[in-house]
Amino acid sequence: MSHAQKIDTALIKGRWKLYSLRNLDHTIYRDSTDAIIKSSFALDRDHNPDIQLTATDSLRMANKYKIQCDIIFKTFMEYDGNRHVTELIGLNKDIGGELPEERGEYKWTADNKIIQKLGNGPPETLTILNLTKSKLVLLYNSDGPELTFTRAK
Repeated sequence: MSHAQKIDTALIKGRWKLYSLRNLDHTIYRDSTDAIIKSSFALDRDHNPDIQLTATDSLRMANKYKIQCDIIFKTFMEYDGNRHVTELIGLNKDIGGELPEERGEYKWTADNKIIQKLGNGPPETLTILNLTKSKLVLLYNSDGPELTFTRAK
């Protein structure tokens, strides 16, 4: 039987920058964009083995993957300690293609769970897997990706 880690909830206060994102068996890291680009090329080749890429196509695709990584790793969460949260998720562009910061409220509902409500969106459940002075690891809505954040300086 697994037990939730006893979390020092005061450590949540501050700004957290996305370091890694794990979904199923694939993990991407902020400091390994070259590896992300290579694995993205490999996935594209696996899905489209008959397509021949020119050098120009390869450069264009590498640039596209780099831009996607830059956008994803703009993700941050900031908790003020008074139930207010500001978040920017680098996957959620608005209609104009911008990455809007969302503001809302959060509350601890268990030793390792936060319910947060951002803007007009539905409430989200965050399961805190690990929280230290320098690292925050959480799971979105119990079946979402596992996100690891480092404290912003």
